[in-house]
Amino acid sequence: MKSVVSCYRVLSLTLIIFIAWIPYLITYWPGFIFPDSTSSIGQALGFYGYTNHHPVAYTLLLQFWLNFASTVGIGNTIGIGLSSIAQMIVMAAVFAYMIDWMIVRFNLGRNWYPVLLAPYALTAYAATYGIALWKDPLFSAAIIVQTICIADYVWSEGDFISHCSLWYPAFILSGIILVLFRNNGFFVFAVSVAAITILGIH
Repeated sequence: MKSVVSCYRVLSLTLIIFIAWIPYLITYWPGFIFPDSTSSIGQALGFYGYTNHHPVAYTLLLQFWLNFASTVGIGNTIGIGLSSIAQMIVMAAVFAYMIDWMIVRFNLGRNWYPVLLAPYALTAYAATYGIALWKDPLFSAAIIVQTICIADYVWSEGDFISHCSLWYPAFILSGIILVLFRNNGFFVFAVSVAAITILGIH
């Protein structure tokens, strides 16, 4: 596997996607809010106790941004907005990495960049998902990272992890997010670990 994903290309794609999503952030400021969102925000603000019906890890993430906003005196709305912006960056980066990864792994030409980029940068679904204030976007991003890690492992017959220092951190961090951000995430990560273990043995 001589071809590698380029940090420059990933950063460039991330910036394009992020900029394309800004109008949606402005329209739905401080984020796309669902009933689940109001429950998590209420818990983060201390209006009522934590409940893992809406994962505590996501509530604590919201609470971090709300506390930060309170500390610097910019208000809860901007705190929630900062949470949306941080999520936009993560989602855009994961989509960007996936796009460049697909170009590299499938030996596609440069003309494929706009084709693969368009669904993520130009559709309302992807943009609103990027600013959706609930746990599913980050969970989905972790699923993408897990899938890429497993695919790299399989296609390289295990050799990829020997020369890519980021494979283990990416696999483990995305696994932690899977476990903490969805109540059934543990089983998803367990299947991923089992797959890697079985493939490693064989």
